[in-house]
Amino acid sequence: MSFARKTFLLLVIFLVFSLLNFSLLTGAEESPQKSCSHQIPLVIFYTSNINGVMDKDDLPGGRGGGLDRIATIITLLKRVQPYYLLLDSGGSFSGTPLVDYFKGKPAVEVMNFMKYDAAVPGLCDFTWGTSVLKKRIRDAKFPLLAANITDSAGRQWDGTVPYIIKEIGSIKVAILGLTTAGTFERQGKGKLEGIYFNDPVETAKLYVSVLRAKSDIVIVISQLGLKEEKKLALKVDGIDLIIGGCSTEAISYPVKTGSALILHAGSKAEFLGWAEIVFEESSECGLHIVKINGKETYPGPQASDFSYKEPFLIPVQDSVIPDRDIVEILKPYREKLLNKR
Repeated sequence: MSFARKTFLLLVIFLVFSLLNFSLLTGAEESPQKSCSHQIPLVIFYTSNINGVMDKDDLPGGRGGGLDRIATIITLLKRVQPYYLLLDSGGSFSGTPLVDYFKGKPAVEVMNFMKYDAAVPGLCDFTWGTSVLKKRIRDAKFPLLAANITDSAGRQWDGTVPYIIKEIGSIKVAILGLTTAGTFERQGKGKLEGIYFNDPVETAKLYVSVLRAKSDIVIVISQLGLKEEKKLALKVDGIDLIIGGCSTEAISYPVKTGSALILHAGSKAEFLGWAEIVFEESSECGLHIVKINGKETYPGPQASDFSYKEPFLIPVQDSVIPDRDIVEILKPYREKLLNKR
């Protein structure tokens, strides 16, 4: 057995037993000093800058990565984790010959199968202009969040929504989407007629305080890049997590800025991001965060010491068996592309 395969198997076994052990113990732990004793773990799976990498055919030989392998890992981990979300921070609908030839449609179909909960339209998702992206948004069975994109009348841009609030068990999760105005520079205004990218910080200020009052946790999925995401975290109070994109950093442990933790899952589906957020609940205390990836400290503005027991990125090894359903979804696209050449 190769070293890479051994490493992956050991990592998955560790994660599965960690989650299983947690689920067995948390319900039994009682503290005579505290009335808040019921704990609920919520796992956030996240991807970023997938760049159209669906499977091994989109990668040089021997490299790990691909949504088909990420789907396998998620399927395994979901068996011991009933509460979870799957989010993407943009840049998924272009970047490989297969996905580019069909203008993003294979990526949307695969993400539909994987049951993404939300995504943000990223810089390269506008490659074929707004009319094509609108078609992909209509194809998607998950919402595309873009609070700072409007039309010429200042209305939310067609097909997108600014945020969603998901109820996972008793947990209310607010998810806000922000994307970069750098799309104009990259794609050119000719492709983006009638669309406006408003200041993400000012936009976030309008929404975050409202979402804070309606939810137990506020997550921003962002296509701003790490530098701008740090500015966002410093200037807007009330954000718990920023799942970032556009820049391609693979961040194993979060960057704490202001009251927020900034997470990045690299690019080309080489990593699956995961954050296990543990809430404590009681009728007296309500819901509040007590642990993130093994760190028994809420990452609020008062906290300064962070030493997480578990990394936030799972490497997608080439030894992972691809999801068979995704292989079948991609097969007719591959055949059509081959016949066109």
